[in-house]
Amino acid sequence: MKNVTQHPHISKIVSILFVSFVVLFIYIFRSEFYTGIEGSTMRIVSLDKNNEEALGHYQDLRNIKINGSNIDMEQSIVETDQTHLMTTGTRGIIMEGPNQEVRFPISSVSTLSFDYVSGSYHGIIQIYIDDQLIEEMDTYTEYYQTNDYYNDLSTGIGISRHNIGWYLAVMVTVFAGLYLIKDNLWKNAHFKWKLTLIGMLTVGLYGVLKIIARFYHGNSIHWLTSTFSIHSVTVGMGLIGLFLLINSTVLEGLLKHYAEWLRVVYLGIPFFVLYLLQAAWSTYQDIASPFFMINILLISIVIVVLSLFLTSIRMASVVLVAIAYGTSIINKILIDTRNIPLQSYHLRQMQDGLNVADMVVIELNHQVIIMTLFSALFLMGIISLPLKRQTIPKLKRWQASLVGAVALLLLPFMTTTVTSQVETEFYFWRMANSYAEKGFLFSFIELYNRSKITEPDNYSIAKAEEILQEYPDNLATGPQPNIVLIQNESLYDFSSFEGMELMPNPFVHMHRAAEEGIAGDLTVSVYGGGTANSEYEVLSSHALSVFPPGTFPFQQLLNNSDRRPSIATELVNQGYETIGMHPQTLTNYNRDNAWMNLGINETYFTDSNPTIASFAEYDYVRNYVSDETLYRGTMNLIDQREEPLFTFVATMQGHGGYEQPDANREVLVNGDTDLLQESVYFSTMKASDEGFGQLMDQLNQSDEPTIVMMYGDHQPTLSDEFYNKYMPGTEIPYQYKTNYVIWANFDLPEKDYGTISPNYLMPVLLDVLSETDYALDVNSFYQFLLEAMDTMPVMTTWGYYDPDDNKYVEDPVNQTVYERYNILQYYRAIDHMYPLN
Repeated sequence: MKNVTQHPHISKIVSILFVSFVVLFIYIFRSEFYTGIEGSTMRIVSLDKNNEEALGHYQDLRNIKINGSNIDMEQSIVETDQTHLMTTGTRGIIMEGPNQEVRFPISSVSTLSFDYVSGSYHGIIQIYIDDQLIEEMDTYTEYYQTNDYYNDLSTGIGISRHNIGWYLAVMVTVFAGLYLIKDNLWKNAHFKWKLTLIGMLTVGLYGVLKIIARFYHGNSIHWLTSTFSIHSVTVGMGLIGLFLLINSTVLEGLLKHYAEWLRVVYLGIPFFVLYLLQAAWSTYQDIASPFFMINILLISIVIVVLSLFLTSIRMASVVLVAIAYGTSIINKILIDTRNIPLQSYHLRQMQDGLNVADMVVIELNHQVIIMTLFSALFLMGIISLPLKRQTIPKLKRWQASLVGAVALLLLPFMTTTVTSQVETEFYFWRMANSYAEKGFLFSFIELYNRSKITEPDNYSIAKAEEILQEYPDNLATGPQPNIVLIQNESLYDFSSFEGMELMPNPFVHMHRAAEEGIAGDLTVSVYGGGTANSEYEVLSSHALSVFPPGTFPFQQLLNNSDRRPSIATELVNQGYETIGMHPQTLTNYNRDNAWMNLGINETYFTDSNPTIASFAEYDYVRNYVSDETLYRGTMNLIDQREEPLFTFVATMQGHGGYEQPDANREVLVNGDTDLLQESVYFSTMKASDEGFGQLMDQLNQSDEPTIVMMYGDHQPTLSDEFYNKYMPGTEIPYQYKTNYVIWANFDLPEKDYGTISPNYLMPVLLDVLSETDYALDVNSFYQFLLEAMDTMPVMTTWGYYDPDDNKYVEDPVNQTVYERYNILQYYRAIDHMYPLN
């Protein structure tokens, strides 16, 4: 290449480009150079007047920002009793009535932004700066939706203490650019390579923002005090990256060997990673002070180990930022859809999650966009740093990698050692709140540490056998009925909620079964997902609450060839054929191994050999094999087999992902056509119920004595508007209630077991049969459970029901019974010496 001095026009072109980029930068970020309205107080007021169609005065405002920064909720002033400040997680205010007011101290306001909810119960609010009315908003809409509000209150170009940094940054960049061009520093190979990386990163940022836009309800991006489109913010970020590179290149030339002191910047990496881990679903400000530094320590340990392994702090930082970014978004999705944060057992369910991801409604908020921009800014800064890669002193690169590899293997031990030194309790009622207060990384590691199952105090095989001997087996000799156990995906009869009418009734046949048989409420440990945990509790009669938090038995305890006792193994011993069917892949939740190890000898999936289609032709509802298909297949198996059958049917039709405008929507909630998710869900339940009714009718015409138990594994995840309108209260149990019903084509006794947890369902079924002509053996363990149910009818991972005080509590109601249960459960579920016949 010829020397640039021989082509002076090239330098002129570079100069013109630089000036153009500065002008473009100022234009894109022009709002940052404006001043705003001066004042001392911002007031948000809910009015008594209202839209004539509005049903209330409810207001929900979140992520309130002034000049692009979150307001300090701790400094707000509330003088009314119907206004609540949300000071953790997604911060904001909730007003439940008229004439409510919140005041925030301010100085100068250039921009005001927040997210708010509109719906049929929402009214009118006014926003003031001092006594100046800034905005009056009517948040009533016929249907529930989330919106973003943005108001540019800038008064013109000017310098203030809020924006002086922008003016200084432009001035410094202009001088740096002139120096770069004058000394031809832009010809440097490292400069060109870094510029290429920043360009690639900018293109990547555009792609990521386009993906996020598919799940984001807003039409624009509000960052700092500016409003952007995806295109403008991408160009703006690219220019910031360019200017960072220019300034760092000039700084390197000026500092020369002193540039190595810039390595101190790496000390900020743990703090940025902590920000990312919390940003999508909470904020680092929610972390309690002692846990803040513990999380920083944990992140620092990870950075050191990765840096050794990769022999580069810079590369380790990039990898860790990418992991933290993805983890934060995944955590938000889990909290939104399942009300539970990311835990170690979720890592074993990645494939299961991907199988149903296209049916899950995902909504990403403005925080995700902001953390994306900051992540890009961080990476551009890392690229721009004028630092040369160095190996650890006195170690060759391969030696450092070897040390790093060993440290990587020891990383779980090092981090759990740190967390185990801290005594703390987790709020299992509100696990997301615990993650917010204690920090994601500490909570994730500590729950993993606690998830290890250990031998109970005073445990021995002799002690377990001694307890069982108190309950001699109750043996039966009569005819044996077929048993159909249906786990109905997301089943819950919400029609019991006051003020709710479902038309047409989607639970006609379930109500008929309840009238002809036995029914009750089921309180489970999971919400919106975690099906296999309810499944395990039902089949094994083991309570998850006895195991450490975060235990996922299907993938932790049933992943080898070691069989464990269950209702299936018990029935096999009594001459039953045991069958399981589920219209998903056999690896879903590790069911192929788990069912086999629980004694289900024949398993049918959509990819097994043979498949469910070998005995039932597929029909579909919402792209899922219908429940009616499974019920029809169950009846076919009953007709074909000679031996008594135990058939476990795990349905899929009711799975989440109800935002499908083209799906059947014949069932409406109080005639409201705008409740899309609810209409699709209840219409799906109606189709399932009709299939259940056909099964009942066919069994009534059959000579085969058959008893059917159907239960819901967990509640569905529906819209906030639905829960705000109809949920009886904010207490945890309402979100964790489902139903169970027992029906047979022969006479059943009149029984009322009330509200129980899934671990009691099989003892209850056997207890019901014991009062019919089709009694079965009831072993010692089931008899123990029937007795335990009197004092602890509900045992969940988040709490227990106290029947004497009629309330839910966090600790076991009867400690003696709990300890005996713990011993028996460890014996049956863990101890390899358990004598399984």
